[in-house]
Formats: sequence, C-alpha cells, structure tokens
Amino acid sequence: MRTIIKIISLLFLPVFFFSCEKTIEFKEKYVQPKIVVNAIIRPGSHFIIKIESSRHILDESTYFESLTGAKVLLYENGEFVSELDYIGRIDTAYRYLAYGVEKKVPFENGYYRDTSRVAKAGSTYRLEVSKEGFEPVWCETTVPEPVQLGDFTCEMEKELHDYYDDYYLLNMNLEILDDRSEDNFYRLMVYKYRGTELDTRRKGGYYSPYGGHSYYSSSDSDSIVPTDTIVYELEYRNDVFSNDPALTLYGNSEILETDESTVELFTDELLNRDVYNLSFWGQTYRNINYEYGEYLDVIAVVETLSKEFFLFNRSLEQHDLAQDNPFAEPVPVYSNVKGGLGIFGSVSMKGIGHLFGEYPLEDKTYIDIATYQQLYQPYSY
Repeated sequence: MRTIIKIISLLFLPVFFFSCEKTIEFKEKYVQPKIVVNAIIRPGSHFIIKIESSRHILDESTYFESLTGAKVLLYENGEFVSELDYIGRIDTAYRYLAYGVEKKVPFENGYYRDTSRVAKAGSTYRLEVSKEGFEPVWCETTVPEPVQLGDFTCEMEKELHDYYDDYYLLNMNLEILDDRSEDNFYRLMVYKYRGTELDTRRKGGYYSPYGGHSYYSSSDSDSIVPTDTIVYELEYRNDVFSNDPALTLYGNSEILETDESTVELFTDELLNRDVYNLSFWGQTYRNINYEYGEYLDVIAVVETLSKEFFLFNRSLEQHDLAQDNPFAEPVPVYSNVKGGLGIFGSVSMKGIGHLFGEYPLEDKTYIDIATYQQLYQPYSY
C-alpha cells in the first residue's frame, strides 16, 4: 500500500510544481524612455553636459545617441544664469554580424555647453532639462573646495618576486588637512611618470617584436649604451593598497577574499584629527638607473568629491563586483537626476609629488612614448 502511495505521489508531484508557475506578461509598449544626464564639473572648467535617452533593456547598441532639441537650463546658487547650446556631429558605430558582415550605423554624438562661464568651488549648480515626449528632470551639485595636503614621503624598497627580476614597493605617507566641520568625500590615486634611457627602453619591452615587457625584466646597467635621449611615459596606474582604517573603511577586501585592501574611495569619517597621516603603498616593476638620467615621479592625487558623485562611484564599484557573482544581490547604480537617470556631480583635486632622480637635465632630450614608437618601432602595430 505504501509503495502505491509513493508512486501516486511521484506522478502528481510534477503537476503540483507546474501548477505553481505564473506567466507575467512584459508590457514592453508601456516602457517610456527617460532623460539621462551625465556631467562632472570641476572648479575653473566650462559646463559640458551630455544629454541622452535611456535605452531599452534588450537594446544591444554599442553607442549612446545624444538627445537633441532639449531645453537645458543652468542655475547658480538658485539664480538662472544661462540656457546651454547644443553642439553635435554624426558619428559612425560598427556592428559585427555573422559571417564577417560589418554594419555601419550613423548616430548623433554631441553635448550641451556653456563656455561663457566656469564652475566655482563652493557654488551650487542646478540643471533643469526638458524635451517634448519626456518627463522633465532636474539635478544639482555643490562644487567642493580642494583638500589641503601636507607632507608627502615615498620610499622605494626591493622585494623578491616569483615572476619578476625587479619588483619594488613604494611605501607612501601623505598628510591630509581635513575640514572636520563638514562631511567630506575623497578618492585617492597614485600616478607614476617614468623616464627611461632610450637604450634601456629598446632592450626588449612591451612594444618590441620579441615580446616581453621592460618593466618585468631586470635592466643590467653595465649592458646599457647610453644616449642623450630619455623616453617618458605614464607607467600603468597600479592599485593602491593600505591597512589604514581610514582608507579601508570602504574597501572590498572581504568581497575579493584578499588580505590586502585596495583603496580608492574614502571619507573623513575616521579622520580623527585635523592633520591625518594616511599610510599606503603601491608598486613599480623596474629599477632606476640614476647614472643615465632615469627618473620616477610619483604623484599622489586626492580628489574631493561631491556627495552624490561619491555615492555614484561607490554604487558603481559595488555593481561591478556583484554582476558576475551568482550569490550577490543586484546593486542599483546611484543617480541624483530626479525624474531621470545619470549623474550630475562635481570634483576638485590636489596633488603632490615625490621625484626619484633628477628631471629635467640640460644634457638630455626628452621624448614621449608616442614619439618613441614612431621613431623606433613604426611596424609594431
């Protein structure tokens, strides 16, 4: 009897599950496009505003077409100051179809601008955008004052590495003078500008027909035939790492399951004194042959972000981390455009550098990496 009951139960089990399904019709025709605003303004810069239309979720276009004919009004500290003009052109996008078929798609690419005035630190700017057939939108941002920086120290130490002959850590300390009377939002970045002796640069690098990368290989100074030319370039901007709690509060080490925390966005929430010494480190992949005029210029840049721009970047970072994780909940990207989509934010920046070596030298000629490729490796592309 029990066997018969089990068989009957198994027969009706699929019917039970299928009876729980419900088809929800997607009412595509009721999805109306929204106005999308994308603009980041800086003190001393003109107002350049991208206005576009939102796209359908099933749209596979690789381009964003400008929304022409919109009325874009700019206000400063509550007072109307101008109506922005549209400047645009027709660009071409390419779609690659089956069997090597290439399809060219023309689209409108432009922006709205006001070049008669510049943004001012401490001022609040408001945009009001309208166009027939769309819900009008508005957004505003207050341009932050740049942060004040104190001393910046940077020390280079060589570390053993499994794959690279030369591997150096850049241990950095930066004093930040934070205004504790208000909430501030920051982003930390480190740029490394490297000047390399021409003969060193030609000894098998990334652009060499023999492959390899000059940053990943040891440079024996005894084998260099010196010239009077230094090749300068921006070395790849590596991630910045830190164990400083003020910097790691918004880190992603737990998500990425690493012991080291990469830092970029941070606030003054844990800056418990007017002058705070931030401690962090980066890396570089090659030594410096000072005797041939080589140098490394390390520049720490602190951007002060408006609150909405900070929230936008933070949500975008979390969205990127979660999108390939099947166990993570989707993270919506923050927008301060009321009635629409996008971001209207502001940022100011301050940088300070530390130079390893001497630059410039009177007996040296300096060329950038593009000129180097044209002169010495014209067939590398």
